[in-house]
This record gives sequence, structure tokens and C-alpha cells, in this order.
Amino acid sequence: MAYIHKRMNNRRHKTFNNYVEYHKDMVYQICFSILGCPLVAEEISISVFHQAYIDLCYEESPSVQKDWLHNEIIYQVFDYFEQEKMSKKHPIDINERNNTTLSNEKLSKNEETLRNTLLSLPLTDRIFIVLRNTCSLSAKEVNKIMNKAAC
Repeated sequence: MAYIHKRMNNRRHKTFNNYVEYHKDMVYQICFSILGCPLVAEEISISVFHQAYIDLCYEESPSVQKDWLHNEIIYQVFDYFEQEKMSKKHPIDINERNNTTLSNEKLSKNEETLRNTLLSLPLTDRIFIVLRNTCSLSAKEVNKIMNKAAC
């Protein structure tokens, strides 16, 4: 019996590792695009995959998994901002974000202006734009995700 349990656990770990490898860039890119801070984006990405390990059945269809991921990312982003409010800290401002961008990342003037403009928008607007453009979701899908995450 222990052998069967160990074998099932090994298969789950391998499946999860494949899942993370496949989705990690997308999850990080969404988090980074919304937040503009690589450290916070990485922290939230890790939290998303931690929750995925707990919640997801990896035999589900890829579209179910992707929907779940989008929901969880946005939930974690809202949660991050809520924790910042509760601790009376302010989320990282634009100047601090610019100082924490990846050191090897060189942005053109237009890209920098675009990033700063995006980061100056209210959180819900940023989320909407990032999900529409990065994930190619419809406005209806984005609103559905945001409504679920805000609850």
C-alpha cells in the first residue's frame, strides 16, 4: 500500500513540475505587468503555484487550469494590495518600481513611458489591460475573473 501511495505522490510531483514549467513565464509576466516590481511578481507567482499544488487536479483540461490560474493570479494581486493597505504601507510607487526593474532589462523610451503609464493606472484598470493584452481574454472573461477575485 505504501508503494502505491509513494508512486502516486511521485506522479503528482512530476505532473506538477511539468505544470509549473509550462505556465511559469505566463504567470510571472502577468504579475510583473500588473505590479511592475520583479520581487513582488516573483513572490506572487510562487504563491499562485503553491495554491495550485493544493487545489488543482492536473488531469483537468488545460482550459480549466488556465481559467483557474488567471483567477488565482488576480486573487493574489488583490490580496497583496489588501495586505499593503492593512499594514498601512503603500504599494511600491513608480519611482521605486523603476529602481527595482531587472538590471539587465533595457527599455526603450517608448516602452518605459508605456510601462509607467500602465503602472500609474488604478489597479483594476491595470488588471483589465494586462489580461486583455497579455492573455487575449475577452472583456467578458476579464470581468468574470475580476468579479470572482474581488469576492
